[in-house]
Amino acid sequence: MILCHTRSRQTSSALRMALLLMLLTACSAAAPRASPGASATALPSAVGPPLGSTLAPPSAPPVGELPGSPLTLTRGTAQVTLTGGASETFEVTLTSGVLIPGTDVILVWSGSPGDESGNDGLRIQAPSQMGVYPSAGDDFGAPQISVTTGRIGTAGVPPQFAPIGDECTLTLTKVDAAGVAGSLECHGLTSTGYDQPVDVQARFTATP
Repeated sequence: MILCHTRSRQTSSALRMALLLMLLTACSAAAPRASPGASATALPSAVGPPLGSTLAPPSAPPVGELPGSPLTLTRGTAQVTLTGGASETFEVTLTSGVLIPGTDVILVWSGSPGDESGNDGLRIQAPSQMGVYPSAGDDFGAPQISVTTGRIGTAGVPPQFAPIGDECTLTLTKVDAAGVAGSLECHGLTSTGYDQPVDVQARFTATP
């Protein structure tokens, strides 16, 4: 009887081992196997640049394009010639200027205080875009123009010439971020400080 009981326990242990081996074999067969050389599945990349990278700066506006804010103009000259009722030529230097995109360009050239050119001057206010602009009184978009000189007229009372109609034509050949350039032609300008009408021709520049 003792022998039979011992064999029974040995048989149960063998059965348990066989069942365990069968379970391990089944689990091993069910598990997916990675193919040789295959790498781990990559996680989706995050939206945007990798950490630590630097975003490229915004591109600069094209050369010559008008800025978005007013541009101060500080340098430039104007050569002015009077003919007709006077014969004078002088050069004046930009003393103030501003270019307001989509609105106006306002420019003032003046002579040097203390010498003969002290009372010479040219002032122009016009639309801030290239074009040909006839003076036409107070019409919208018409340029405002004035020429002053102490080289003629009564001493100490420099006459100022300005159009009251379409006596002048202003041509702006350049209006951009690099500055303003153009020419002016007037015929028959009068002044209360001078008894004869004069013609005016001028070329000018103004830059930041």
